[in-house]
Formats: sequence, C-alpha cells, structure tokens
Amino acid sequence: MKPSVLRLFFTGACIIFIALPHFFLFAQDKQVVYPRIEKLNTSDILFKQYSQEVRENYMAAARGEKVRFFLYTYKAQKEEDLLSVASRCNIPYETIASINKLAFIDSPLTEKTLYLPTASGLFIAEKPDTPLEFILKTRYAETERHLSCIVNGMRYIFFPDGRLNPTERFFFADSGMLCPVAEGVISSGFGTRVSPITGKKSFHHGIDIAAPKGTPVFACKSGIISVIGTDERYGNYIILQHDNNTQSMYAHLDSVTVRKGEAAVKGAQIGKVGNTGLSTGPHLHFEIQIGGQAKDPSSIVKKFLHAY
Repeated sequence: MKPSVLRLFFTGACIIFIALPHFFLFAQDKQVVYPRIEKLNTSDILFKQYSQEVRENYMAAARGEKVRFFLYTYKAQKEEDLLSVASRCNIPYETIASINKLAFIDSPLTEKTLYLPTASGLFIAEKPDTPLEFILKTRYAETERHLSCIVNGMRYIFFPDGRLNPTERFFFADSGMLCPVAEGVISSGFGTRVSPITGKKSFHHGIDIAAPKGTPVFACKSGIISVIGTDERYGNYIILQHDNNTQSMYAHLDSVTVRKGEAAVKGAQIGKVGNTGLSTGPHLHFEIQIGGQAKDPSSIVKKFLHAY
C-alpha cells in the first residue's frame, strides 16, 4: 500500500510517511511547530479538534484499525498537574509524561509547555535521561510495529497502547525520600567537623548513621544504580541516580546486593551496613548531591532516627 501523508504544521523541510500497521514519522528539520492549544476546554477551537482526534483514535483502535498519531502543544496553567491535564485530554497520564520527560507524577507543570499526543501509548526515549526513561528503555525493544518521531530535538519510539506496569507505576508515583536504614543513630552531621580519622577539621559532605554491621540499607528514593565501587576512603559504596540531576551515595558498606544499571525502587534493599574504608566502626555514610553540590540530608533522616 502506498504511504499516505500525515497532516502536520512545520517550518523548513520535513519528510513524513506512514508505515502500516502503525505510523512512522521522520522529521528532517527539528524545528517542527505544532498547533498550540490555549485552553483545555471546548471554547478553544484547537482543543475541540484535538479532542475529536483523540475520540477517533480510540474508536479506530476498538475496531482494530490504525490510529492517526499527531501532537499539539499546551502551556500548563497554575494549579494544573499531570493528572488534571490527562483527565481533560482523555489520554493516559503516562503517555503525556513519557513524551514530556516528566520524572514523577507530581513533577511541577506550571508554565511548562507540554506536548499532547492524540493517541495513547508510551514514548521511549532513544537516549534516556531520567530513571523512568532508563527503565522503559530496558523493557521495550524496538520492533517494526512502532512510530518513531523527533520532538524538541529528541528521538522517541512510540508504542501504541503501551502502559506502565505495576512496578513502573509505583516508581513514577514515588517522588519523596525516606531514611536509608530502619534503625540507627546519627553519629556525625553534615558540614565542618573534626575528622575522627585525622583529628583535623574538614568538611563532611554527608551524615554518618551508626548501625549494627549487616543492617539492611535501602534506596532513599527510586533511581538507577549508576556506580558501584570500592576505595580507601569510602570502602564499598553505591551511587544512585535520581531525577533532576540528584544523586544519593551509600558508603562503608559491608556488602552490595544490586548491580550497576539496575533500577532500584524506593525502599528496596541495596546493601548492608559495614565498616569498610576509613571507618571507626560500623556505620553508613549517606550523602545527597544535587547538580554536583552536596546537600544536607538531615531533614530526611531526622524524621526517622535520633542523633547522639
């Protein structure tokens, strides 16, 4: 069957064709201009058009026919969140989240320009950035039955009717942090201190939590195991990569129970408290970094533990 042409607003050269049974979209020019919806209600002509296309796609899918994929844009207003936008658009929240690189279900949207697809499914980033994107990239392998598109300079593979599985759904809803151990006491705080090893003042980039050797260590937040290492200072350690350029570090471990590249859901065990590296006794060195800068994790931990 000869490919059909898909309607699209654009600037510059753009090649678009449809490959059955699903659409394949290839844009030579990355500066594609999509129609912009101003309000998510029927007073907006483009929103009425968008809603009609969404309904037609659901009916086509129910009949086993191909869907007509297209994108609109919309700037989120104050007080709007992912769930409210998804509800108004009648599109699953994970569809909107995956095309807009939203790391968590409560990611702030105010004044953010969103891409609104006219068909439900999952967009898998060719080069993932967020932990959720890495997880989806692992689960979904490219096949001939997909749509490929370039959005805002990023290439995505679209899987029609794709949905988050229960683990991914829990991961996506999980934006807070918890204490990495269930028991222990804060033995050394964040900031300048007298080093128990050298006896000299130095800056402590995390906090130390004294706990019995073998105490389970949990991921403080869902993320990807980006580093597993061993050195003289930290002994056995793990670094988790989270959303928004945030990392958490767990050091002086007795053992590690995960592998590099794995996804770790908040609360999942990743290791055990130990006494490796420069350490005066069994404890966990816990560190949070945002954009490469160490942040005091005390507010996370003090809700669960006591200090000396």
